[in-house]
Amino acid sequence: MNRKNNKVLLLIYSKLKTPRLKYALKHIFTAHYGLEHSLTDDLEAVKLHKGLVINYSESEIPNSLQIMPELLLFQTNIDYWNMVLEQKVEMIESNFSKINFDIFAAVFFHISRYEEYLYIDKDLHQRFKHENSVLYESEMLDKPIVDIWIQDFKKILINYLKVDGNLFKKHQFEVKPTIDVDSIFAFKGKGLFRTTASMLKNLLFLQLNLISTKFMVLFGNKKDPFDNFDAQISALENEKLKANYFFLMSDYGSYDKNIKYTNSEYKIIIDKLKQNGHEIGIHPGYASNLDAKKVKLEIDRLNFILETKTETSRQHYLKMDLPKTYRTLLANGIKKDFTMGYADIIGFRAGTAFPFLWFDLEKNETTELEIVPFVAMDVALKNGMRLNENESDALLQPIIQELKTLNAPFCFVIHNESFANYGEWKGWQTLWLKWFKA
Repeated sequence: MNRKNNKVLLLIYSKLKTPRLKYALKHIFTAHYGLEHSLTDDLEAVKLHKGLVINYSESEIPNSLQIMPELLLFQTNIDYWNMVLEQKVEMIESNFSKINFDIFAAVFFHISRYEEYLYIDKDLHQRFKHENSVLYESEMLDKPIVDIWIQDFKKILINYLKVDGNLFKKHQFEVKPTIDVDSIFAFKGKGLFRTTASMLKNLLFLQLNLISTKFMVLFGNKKDPFDNFDAQISALENEKLKANYFFLMSDYGSYDKNIKYTNSEYKIIIDKLKQNGHEIGIHPGYASNLDAKKVKLEIDRLNFILETKTETSRQHYLKMDLPKTYRTLLANGIKKDFTMGYADIIGFRAGTAFPFLWFDLEKNETTELEIVPFVAMDVALKNGMRLNENESDALLQPIIQELKTLNAPFCFVIHNESFANYGEWKGWQTLWLKWFKA
């Protein structure tokens, strides 16, 4: 054991080796830094260690970097906990380094989504309210605060522990567009009853131009405005980008209004996107959120169309209930979920722009489900925050610049509807094209 510890770059001492602490360390040192490290609760091993030591305890250890621990990572229960966000990761003395800010606990608190287990107060769609987030309360929702902390801590490792900066993993800024397909067509494929009812409604409100457009689309004289996938493919190809697409496979319902998944044109479009290198994922329907059997059925439908297994998902309406939703996805072979963001406001829901593994707080264990967060969604900008495309861009540009500084990904959500440059979304396509080039 001692021989092994002498080989590791960083030895981290803690009086307890808990699943929560191991998770936080893996996220910071393995996922972000790419640094070899080992966790020990053996003080004798620390004394014999010839390399660098981080002391995660209240006890003093000579020639180590001491981080004063909170209790959060040593607990197994879920109870009210509020991380102080105003503190920064910094040394309080130059000759003896002691950090009073527990970066390990702070990172864990946010990426585990600890606070989402504490609130029974939900919004209309039974989602966690952004108003209940400590990041929102601290006016820091628009900051990837976890990534900033990790970057600051990296500087301490280099400057105080003298870790070679060349040993750290190199990250690069990247644009990660994700596209939800809630309604593959605006007018086509709806069936006689839905189409007739829609026409009668348009007639009642004297929407004669809209009726005319529908007839031209239905009789093949005009392309359906939501069928703009060729334009998407071309725009993404121009910037050498690959997108993640999420398709509804649910049955028709109050909030699930796509056409039938058996529609032949549905499969043609999915195949075209797949052939162009874009990843196709499931968009579990609104009605399936708490019904594991329905989720499996919808995933099976998409797998049949793809002729392979899908491994990515994003919840329709971002409807998510921890831990049930993620457990259901894992049970059905999903390896990456893209739901982590807000439907009515921009911001970093988990405090980070980087993907991270989901930690099941109730089971107190790290899972294999990778969570891919996003910072902004088209619907949140236009409907939630009531911004136009120019105001939206002005709001996001400082965030994009900070992500570039951090070499972090810029992940955002749009729909084929908002790419259509049609109706309520007229003019917005220009913004998405600009973000593709960010």
